[in-house]
Amino acid sequence: MKKQIVFVIAAVLVSLSLSPAAYAEGTEAIVTDAYIPFEVWTGAGDSSATLSFDSEIDPMLKADEFVCLETAGAELDKSYYSVAADADGKAVVTLKEDYLKTLQNAKAYYFHAEFEKARIGLRLFVVTERVPCDLVFTTNPDEPWDGKSSLSVDIAGNEDISFGIEIFEKLLYDGKEVDPSSYTVGSFGPGVSINLKADYAKSFTAGKHEFTAVFENADVTLVVDTSFAPMNGETVIDYFPGYVHKEANDSGVIKYELNASAARDVLRYSAKLDEFNDYQKKTADIDFDGEVNAVDARLILRYAAKLSGFPVKLRVGQSLRFGYFSDLWQLRPVTESSSDFAVELENRPLETTDVYEPGDHGWSAVCATAYKPGNYTLEVVYVGYAGEVERSVLFDITCEGQFS
Repeated sequence: MKKQIVFVIAAVLVSLSLSPAAYAEGTEAIVTDAYIPFEVWTGAGDSSATLSFDSEIDPMLKADEFVCLETAGAELDKSYYSVAADADGKAVVTLKEDYLKTLQNAKAYYFHAEFEKARIGLRLFVVTERVPCDLVFTTNPDEPWDGKSSLSVDIAGNEDISFGIEIFEKLLYDGKEVDPSSYTVGSFGPGVSINLKADYAKSFTAGKHEFTAVFENADVTLVVDTSFAPMNGETVIDYFPGYVHKEANDSGVIKYELNASAARDVLRYSAKLDEFNDYQKKTADIDFDGEVNAVDARLILRYAAKLSGFPVKLRVGQSLRFGYFSDLWQLRPVTESSSDFAVELENRPLETTDVYEPGDHGWSAVCATAYKPGNYTLEVVYVGYAGEVERSVLFDITCEGQFS
């Protein structure tokens, strides 16, 4: 059973890591950056590998066209291995027990099988016993998480130990096994890359979380950072909702309103009765879920009736960033629970007496960060040339410790 599992996993590794351009070089097919696995050697018996790659290369991997086996840049003594054809005519390379006993535990060894018309790599893991391992691998600190995508940790070995997907067993968090559907495992050069899927990554509060990757030869500590860098929030608002419905006033000036007519326009669009341009689609997406539908129409109606502001969901420690204002838009501070929610202007707290005027079009230096779960309100106002508030946009911010 173990042999079958190893080969299935390895087939995925090979197909993912090889580009079609790696096939031909002159008249000889050379497979690079991919390895057919030997059975993991656990201390007794021989270890074999069936040389099967794909329909284009397999006909070149015939046992009667085998030339030699190389490792560490030198030809391996033929007394250390044998080559034969299986029932399907595929070449099978078998490393003998006497040779395997000379290899170091917990390590990977690389070989190249040379045929008359092809050259292909093989990899062997030797695991005769588990060993202690104090290696710690982290998410890349130079690439902070954006809060939306997956999170990866790359695992590489050293001169004493090697890692590969052939010997990966499971991932643990807080001592419990993580559902395999929550992550993927792939090759990373000579090591392994563990990728937490986006939905699973978003289930954690902001901060560093420790996982354990269990391999056949050792356990490895992984530290995953779900924090956000400053000004790198989950939601970026570079426009303000409400530009869906347009109509001319008495002076013939086009005005954009957020009202019952806007809700009707959204419903007609969602029913495929009307078309929206890209800007209308963007500004009609009231709940920021990437779709324009009846839910957005309902939110518009609630806002027009002054029953609610625009909903924004944050997580603890993450930021909401505002930008691309016109010079008439102003940001006003949080109206409640200010001790649990910070609004900063150019890296200083935004005081209650501040009215931020961003000036010309461009990214603002204002961000807002929730420190604790709760409901908060942020107000943005449009001030006319006469200095009077002509529009006020409220954002109802729900901050959660983790997404449901």
